[in-house]
Amino acid sequence: MSTKFISGRVLEGRLGRYRILNLAHEGGMGIIYWARRVSDGLDVAIKVPAVKGDGHDGERFRRLRREMRILKDLSHKNIVKYIDEGVNMDFLVMEYLNGGSLKDIVKSLDRETALKIFREIVDAIGYMHSKGYVHGDIKPSNIIIVDGRPVLIDFGTARNIVSSRLTLFECNALTPEWAAPEQFEKQMFKETDVYQLGLLLIYLLTGESPKKYMVDGKPMLSQKLDKRIKDFIYRCLEKVPGERYRDGFEALKALYLKAYLIREDEKHIVSDYYTIGRGDGNSLKINDPYRYVHRYHCLIYYNAYAASYYIRPLEEKWRHKYNYPHVYRDGRYIKINDAFRLEDGDRIALCYNVRRGPYIEYIFKTF
Repeated sequence: MSTKFISGRVLEGRLGRYRILNLAHEGGMGIIYWARRVSDGLDVAIKVPAVKGDGHDGERFRRLRREMRILKDLSHKNIVKYIDEGVNMDFLVMEYLNGGSLKDIVKSLDRETALKIFREIVDAIGYMHSKGYVHGDIKPSNIIIVDGRPVLIDFGTARNIVSSRLTLFECNALTPEWAAPEQFEKQMFKETDVYQLGLLLIYLLTGESPKKYMVDGKPMLSQKLDKRIKDFIYRCLEKVPGERYRDGFEALKALYLKAYLIREDEKHIVSDYYTIGRGDGNSLKINDPYRYVHRYHCLIYYNAYAASYYIRPLEEKWRHKYNYPHVYRDGRYIKINDAFRLEDGDRIALCYNVRRGPYIEYIFKTF
């Protein structure tokens, strides 16, 4: 099959007929055309394998067929939409994305917008992982921005998690700057996507190649970045896949999880370093006329590596080590005398006495 279509040629799909309007992009693996569905005038993108006669055309066709199967199984606002496929020839019909790539706008992004775009991409990757697929080629040129909405494209490298070995041809076709270490060994996992997400966040926050910030395979990040962001990137870019976040949803939780404390009509947003006590200078100052709660009672802090909040007593500020915080879980009060991992719905008791019971309690909630 020739990949050089003449403008105006009509292709027969399973669900419609499509008239070629123009060439949109030509790459080493495939060619994309701007086309229009004859029945209703819907603009679409049509992808066909690039035929080069170099001995790898069969693999290009297999990649496109796999891409069709995967996209047909996905439905997410930040993933390019499958529309149709060819009847007597291999072509994939997708939604037409009228926008530029992330590369075109990255320099103009403020931090808040960059983190919003990143959150949507991580959510899309988490969704893919939940469906059993790995993308394997997350990079700025594969993210199109349409009216502020990032859309992930090019699923030629994507595959089922249980059959995720790359061929030598695919390894050679990788963009080295954006590949995870294991991809050069023809391996790909959910954690491979997580590695590429770490690189992508560096790019979004700096507008520069992440390679510039990698020294001996490790990121060297500005001290101006928030600790949560730095810890997130450090874990994403661990060399060993098993030391990264397990999948997109765990990565999403690590970077964007927030928490609050509830007591009657009170609701307090918890920061990444949040102190509680009756003394001035605490994040949450407790009104305690009985002086049971220490001036500096306990600390709730966020650990981005573990993607969790922890609580511990502020013992270094206590004169006497009593009236420890407790956490009520599974029907019992647990004394907190060291770092303790909090779960959504835990009740934090500021002082607990076996005879008297809890003194002041807050419900810990995440969102």
